[in-house]
Amino acid sequence: MITELISAIYLLDLLNTSVDEKAAGLLFLLPSFFLIFSKKDISPNLIKISGIVLIIARLITPLFATLGKIITAGLGVGAFMIFFPSYLLYSSSLTKKPNGLSFGISLAIGTGLSILFRTLNSTLDISMYSWYQLIGIILALISSVLLLSFDKIQHYEQKDETLEEKELKNEKIVDKNTNGKFRRGFKILGLVFGIINIFLLIYFAFESPTVISRWTQGNYLSIVIILTMMISIYVLIAQFRPEWFNLLRTWMIGLWNFLFSISLVLTIFAHIIKFPETPSSPAIVVGAPYWFQQIPLYLMLLLSPIIFINFMLFTRELIKVQPSKRQISRGFTLGGLYIIIMAFIIIFTNIWGYVGAVSLIFRNLFWLPFLLIGIGMFISALFIKKTSIQFKKFKGATKENVSAAIFIGLILIGTIVGRFGA
Repeated sequence: MITELISAIYLLDLLNTSVDEKAAGLLFLLPSFFLIFSKKDISPNLIKISGIVLIIARLITPLFATLGKIITAGLGVGAFMIFFPSYLLYSSSLTKKPNGLSFGISLAIGTGLSILFRTLNSTLDISMYSWYQLIGIILALISSVLLLSFDKIQHYEQKDETLEEKELKNEKIVDKNTNGKFRRGFKILGLVFGIINIFLLIYFAFESPTVISRWTQGNYLSIVIILTMMISIYVLIAQFRPEWFNLLRTWMIGLWNFLFSISLVLTIFAHIIKFPETPSSPAIVVGAPYWFQQIPLYLMLLLSPIIFINFMLFTRELIKVQPSKRQISRGFTLGGLYIIIMAFIIIFTNIWGYVGAVSLIFRNLFWLPFLLIGIGMFISALFIKKTSIQFKKFKGATKENVSAAIFIGLILIGTIVGRFGA
């Protein structure tokens, strides 16, 4: 939905070579603001209603022209910015010991599906066009059934007295003083911003490997295969060997984020060209990259599972802290504002000649938003406690495990076969 919203605004404003009132469509990212002042607790009904609005918006968006998509996709984005923090808050009220695995697996499979749909249709999401919209309808029906019954399904572990719960009790004791409340509020804000940065990273690059291929003139097939394989490996480990995550330490998570962010920025830096200084300057000839310029690209792809590990741990830690409605709503409101700023920054790197003096600052700085995202994820990872990197040992395959494994396997095979057939 955010892809459809921002691309619609971008296309229409690019035709006018200026930013006009259509850019106000980005305000759809800020409805979490209204949750701050709501006196009622989050109810399952709010989650269901916002989720249904999101699903309906997704179904009808392909039916509209570019201007209409600003409204329908905007409603979808706005519904998500109410649904997701509400769902996290509701989850925190049910358990003090969140699993977290389901969040990481869900995001990984969702990203894998996005890659598959775009590969099958040569970079455009096939489920948004022609009779292939039946794919979206099927997914919408499945989502609706799960959504309407989510509060009746219990996926939470038994609440035994563990080190994690003892730590939570200690945190609550500390929170009785003002300084403790400030630290807890700052931690919640940091974790929310980590989640927002993950969403941005997937939107800017990883939902469609074509973007990465165009940055680098890299081999699209190899990029798709490696990225989808890394997603598949993460899902299989999370399903069948979650205890392997226990080998990670907080410093390892920080180092992994640092290396991934550096390789991401270097991937862009290695392919930056110097723009002509004046209209009369000689034309720039862009040749094929040298082999060593591709090293950061493939390093980044191999390190990409940290995206889903981050999401797993950030959501787990956030639910464990049990934020208040005001705290999590404030975080997602500021997160929505952050998305708007980042969207303008990355757009200004492309249309700096159209929007005047402000956009000139961002000329040829395409790497900047990715650097900010990397810094944001690294800082958020500092809020992860070692007790949040503790997962129970796999006790045997279930229908859910096997189904997820088959599903991610089909995504991997479909993506590879789809690319050969494209």
